[in-house]
Amino acid sequence: MYIKSIILTAVFILISCGGYNTGVTQKDYKGYIKFTGNIAGTSVEINSKSKFDLNPEIERYELNPGQYNVKVYRGENVIVERTIIIDAQTTYEVDVPWKK
Repeated sequence: MYIKSIILTAVFILISCGGYNTGVTQKDYKGYIKFTGNIAGTSVEINSKSKFDLNPEIERYELNPGQYNVKVYRGENVIVERTIIIDAQTTYEVDVPWKK
């Protein structure tokens, strides 16, 4: 009888240790673009809209999913021109060359 109560207690403890965890996970619906390489003194134009200077302190720029035409300028010279497709939860990397 003593062993039966120990077994029942052990089974009860094991059953009560398992838990059921529920929750809602929401995906991020934004995509990102990251510029690497020599970004000093460069500016970017996305979809022929206004240009902005690249900030070395900002690692990624947030964009809605879609197709974009990206131009990277050094002075007035276009050094990178890419058509990219941004998906949700992805980061597209644009490498800026050291010379040009």
